[in-house]
Amino acid sequence: MGNLVLSIATIIFSVFFFIYTLQIPASSSTSIGPEFWPRIVLIALAIMGIVLLIKSLRQMKRPSVVAAESISEAEKVEEEFEVEEVHKSRYLIIIVALFLYILSLSFIGFVPTTPFMLIGIALIIGMRKWYSMALTGVLGTACFIYLFANTLNIPLPRGVGIFRELSYFLY
Repeated sequence: MGNLVLSIATIIFSVFFFIYTLQIPASSSTSIGPEFWPRIVLIALAIMGIVLLIKSLRQMKRPSVVAAESISEAEKVEEEFEVEEVHKSRYLIIIVALFLYILSLSFIGFVPTTPFMLIGIALIIGMRKWYSMALTGVLGTACFIYLFANTLNIPLPRGVGIFRELSYFLY
């Protein structure tokens, strides 16, 4: 019942604010305007609300025997996997790393600091293969640059000195 209410509320929320985005003045037809991103997010939210609504309605029509079977299956799957202990210190280390990353952005810039931050967080959360971490850092940074600097025209911090020149060289 809770999922049903949540899905309906999500659909109403997204439709209401989508209508509100129609009042945002559009930019020129050659570039993405300020109305684009909110509309994309609201459409995705509405789609997820509709999917949740359909799943909730289907689940309400099924008898409770199916729910009992799914619970027993979930218990079997849970027994197969060993529960890993959550290290709360990892969260603190990630928060400190993100704080240092934010502080270093204005001096060193986005391009040099982001791969190291992504590699560091990958290492903290348990990734061990060096080529996977390097690929994550480089491709993650490239995706961020493409999305924000090229597609959305949002300037990223360039840093000072040689770091600024490096960022102008790359994008």
